[in-house]
Amino acid sequence: MTEDQDMEYKRLWKDEYLKTVCGYANSEGGVLRIGVEDDGTPAGVGDPEKTAKTISDTIVNILNIYPTVRIEQDSTVTITVKQSEEPVLLRGKAYRRVGNTNVEVKGRELLGLLMRRLNTSWTDEVMTEEPIESLDRHVIQTFRDMGRRKGRLTEEEMGLSDRDLLDKLGLVRGGTPTRAAVLLFHPFPQKYFQGARVKIGLFEGSEMLFDDLVEGPVLLMPEKIVDLIMTKYTIASITYDGIYRREAEPYPRPAVREAVLNAIVHNEYAIPTAIQIKMSKNEMTIYNSGHLMDGWTVEKLLSAHTSEPRNPAVANVFFRAGAIEAFGRGISTIMSQYRDAGNRMPVFKDDPTGFSVTLTSMAGTAKASNEDKTGIWEDYTGDVLAVLSEGPMAASEIMAAVSYSKTRSTFYRAVLNPMKDKGLIVPTDSDSPRSPSQRYRLSNER
Repeated sequence: MTEDQDMEYKRLWKDEYLKTVCGYANSEGGVLRIGVEDDGTPAGVGDPEKTAKTISDTIVNILNIYPTVRIEQDSTVTITVKQSEEPVLLRGKAYRRVGNTNVEVKGRELLGLLMRRLNTSWTDEVMTEEPIESLDRHVIQTFRDMGRRKGRLTEEEMGLSDRDLLDKLGLVRGGTPTRAAVLLFHPFPQKYFQGARVKIGLFEGSEMLFDDLVEGPVLLMPEKIVDLIMTKYTIASITYDGIYRREAEPYPRPAVREAVLNAIVHNEYAIPTAIQIKMSKNEMTIYNSGHLMDGWTVEKLLSAHTSEPRNPAVANVFFRAGAIEAFGRGISTIMSQYRDAGNRMPVFKDDPTGFSVTLTSMAGTAKASNEDKTGIWEDYTGDVLAVLSEGPMAASEIMAAVSYSKTRSTFYRAVLNPMKDKGLIVPTDSDSPRSPSQRYRLSNER
């Protein structure tokens, strides 16, 4: 048994523990010790030989696997389960281990489990319903341009036809594109893959103030998403160096970019759940359905590690395009951007539904007027959006509703004008901006 291998203690054997044995077999293996208290104290079993035989026969007959069942000197029974090369079913259902729990594997995820056991990926399978001509040659040319600028495509590769280039990258088989090729280069892969959508929303508590849906070729998504986050969903703090204005983005752009790239590259596209980015005033959470691969934990992810992408062909295209600098470096890049952030360090979470990373605003929760000596812009965006969700309001009404204590001119300069520039709000009377009856509304309302 290895030091980090999964182990559970059980006082007595029950057939319900077959689910745990099944989960071990479909994951990285594990150990069950029977006759042991929860705290690890050996208590033994009444008839070790009979108990061991019953356990062994039950596992073989129901799961059709052959674990090592051993009687220990303290009259306990140890069941050591190795990872199975094929999916193991318990009465028609498959389970895998996530932390110390058993999670049922269903539908396309079960297919993905089988693919990984065969050392292949769901995205590597061909799509006979889509000819190679359906791929967008302009997107392929964008990939060529990206690869040439980064020196990741050779002159020889640049001279290949689109078909031959994609074939060399493992994205075409027998002249038919794989799912990875359709995800990356089809003008609208969401026709086939619901999970290839990205939803972004700004929330205040449980209320969503506004949102965006990003679709199209997956290759083009990262920069589009990052630009949308940094221009529409966040507000830069403003400082002055003499007469020169300085803007500092609340989230380190490299960290946001790597988090978005990781979500796209490692997403489980077999599951029809969109990648989701939840924004609030002081943090963002980026979620995707691609929970960590078997044998991986968050602790292992945060230490030095090699890359084991869920979708190797997708990851390779992003690498050859220069979007990924080196395999296995994304998490360390995110962490390095927050090195001195104290309790605001990124939080990574892996659970049965998927994987997420939460980034905290480097601006924190403090507010200060842009007339203060610190020069930090007071962030009333969420407050203004919330009150305008009730309907159009005049500037003076908005100021009162959000308890803005500075001057009216400062409110225009620090709050309303930047929000108009970002397209978050619009005046109801655009032809007469100084009209006494001027009011403001959310840009997505009519």
